[in-house]
Amino acid sequence: AEAMTFERIVIGTDYSGCTDFLTAETGYPIPYQLRPLAPNEYPWSEGQYWAEPDQNAAVDVMRQVVADPSEGRRRGRIARDRVLRSYGSVPVGEAMRDRLEVLWAKRRAERSSRD
Repeated sequence: AEAMTFERIVIGTDYSGCTDFLTAETGYPIPYQLRPLAPNEYPWSEGQYWAEPDQNAAVDVMRQVVADPSEGRRRGRIARDRVLRSYGSVPVGEAMRDRLEVLWAKRRAERSSRD
């Protein structure tokens, strides 16, 4: 998401948190296969899985971006707009304000019920 705010061409695994902002409109999501993590491969790895990107698909996308960088730049502009609209300081600040208002209302209700 940070790279997207700079209109960078983003190529990433189409899994987990990336899917919140990485789409075919905003970058180049790469398909994957889930594989179980080996013991001690990653902190708290027991029962966890890793999304292994399809290397051939990634190579194909990289070649596509080199062959047509204007398409990558177009996606980068869309990505920047979308990330700032959804995760910029204004929407995040509004979400924080809304949550604080809920918490303050709850606290006021608790205080008035004690009085």
